[in-house]
Amino acid sequence: MERESLGEYVLHKADIAKTLSAYLDVRKKGSAFVAICPFHNDTNPSLSINPQKNIFKCFVCGVGGNAITFVMKFAHLSYWEALAKVAQLNGIELPKDIS
Repeated sequence: MERESLGEYVLHKADIAKTLSAYLDVRKKGSAFVAICPFHNDTNPSLSINPQKNIFKCFVCGVGGNAITFVMKFAHLSYWEALAKVAQLNGIELPKDIS
C-alpha cells in the first residue's frame, strides 16, 4: 500500500478527538471539541477539533492539520511513526508488509 493511500485509510478510520485526547485534555463543545493548544503559551482552549472534517486548528497560533500531522508535531515523530501511533491509538490494524 502506498504512503498516501495508507495514510488516507488510517485517517478515515481514526477518531481525531480520541487521538488528540491521548495527548491533551479534550473537551466537547457543541459538535466540536476544544483543548489548550500545546504549540504556544495558551491559557484558554484555542485548539478546535472538528470530528466531521477530521481536522484540528488553533485560532491563535494558526497550527492545524489532521491526526497524523498532530502526532508528528507534538511527539516529534516521522510520518510513518506518527501513522503507526495513530493506528495504534485507534485500534487500526496495519498491513504487515509495510516498512
